[in-house]
Amino acid sequence: MKSRLLSVIAIAFISSSSTMALEQIKKDPYIEREIGLYISDIEYEEPGVMKQDGTMVGVIGSWAYRGDFVTKIDGSYAEGEVDYQNSGTMNDIDDYIVEIRGSVGKDFYTESGVRVTPMIGYGYRYLNDDMGGRQTSTSAWGYEREQEYLYTPIAVEFRGIKTNSNWEIGGIIEYDYFWDGTNNSNMGYISSAYYDIELDQDDGKGYRFSLRFSNENANDSSKIIIEPFYRYWHIEDSKVTTDPGNTSWTEPNNTSKEVGVSVIATF
Repeated sequence: MKSRLLSVIAIAFISSSSTMALEQIKKDPYIEREIGLYISDIEYEEPGVMKQDGTMVGVIGSWAYRGDFVTKIDGSYAEGEVDYQNSGTMNDIDDYIVEIRGSVGKDFYTESGVRVTPMIGYGYRYLNDDMGGRQTSTSAWGYEREQEYLYTPIAVEFRGIKTNSNWEIGGIIEYDYFWDGTNNSNMGYISSAYYDIELDQDDGKGYRFSLRFSNENANDSSKIIIEPFYRYWHIEDSKVTTDPGNTSWTEPNNTSKEVGVSVIATF
């Protein structure tokens, strides 16, 4: 069922992008490289259960080969501190996120020179939220929580909308099809009454939106890019797991929202 749904979504995205394109322009193959920094506000919430929010600072990079088809690899690493709110509170919790993705696509061009690129790929996201060894304001013990997502990004990128100045506008619209995830709650060290729990998550979705404002260097082909972005995940309740003490556990329905801005250099 998931494979059929993914095929329908991919065909719809690629078809819609292709109909926008007026022509394909044959260009010599070339490589695009980007590296940058970003800062964001992130909010993770399990409605009616708990909430975390804070600031992340990260590095991002990508490598793309543009020929008859486009092959792209991109990744990011970010870390920061978040505050926890439940019946009790805990501040300055260390978090970090690692993400790597690979995609393929094809470039199309409009009469005005705007490049439109439908893309599809595979992604991995890892989040570490370390409350281990600390207590909340109500003396509840925290623990280290790890989340892993496997997903398919289905995106349309566009570049080259000219302004009256030296700036040009681009952007990305992306749907993230969620394949599978795990949530590891490392509670075993708290006491003998607790165990490390692995919870399977198999239902969710994500979205990404960004705008890219780039200014080409007059002396060479390098660019400085300013990119505000929004990232969203919604993951449904996990499957129920029973620990050796016969206690049942589940990871509740949750959302993750991230708003930020990147400063990127091309080379």
